[in-house]
Amino acid sequence: MDGDAVAPTDEYRDRWNAEMARLRIRETEAIADVAREISPATESRVVRGDGDADGDEWVALSAAGANTVDETWLRRPVAIAEIAGYRAAEPFLSDESFRLAAARTNRMFLDACPDCEGDLKRGVDLPCCGGYTGPDEEPAETLACPDCGVRLFTFPRE
Repeated sequence: MDGDAVAPTDEYRDRWNAEMARLRIRETEAIADVAREISPATESRVVRGDGDADGDEWVALSAAGANTVDETWLRRPVAIAEIAGYRAAEPFLSDESFRLAAARTNRMFLDACPDCEGDLKRGVDLPCCGGYTGPDEEPAETLACPDCGVRLFTFPRE
């Protein structure tokens, strides 16, 4: 830790980047299977955008027999980052729930898109996605891949 700054160690970042490189070349179905194995979910499936020219893909995780509204949907780049982060944290955190929480939070430290390796941009939350609730509320800052059109992290409001 440097003053008030917190960031992943070089060792963690190297492991995380190596895991993301291994995952990005895999089919989304394989990523969904791995996501199910490391999460509390008991079922996983891949959801593809209907007629979507961009090829949007989500990993949907759920408990057995859950309805769609009870599923957790992760865009492919988010799933790659979180699975890789979970695996990279193994030597540092023995508790699986802590590794999963760390993997989610560590997305704020991404340097490039976990899927396409494109540059990321910091911006503000879009209102179409429930970004803010009122006219006096400031939109949250986000980290997104403009090439994939994916929000990778939403920074907490202060």
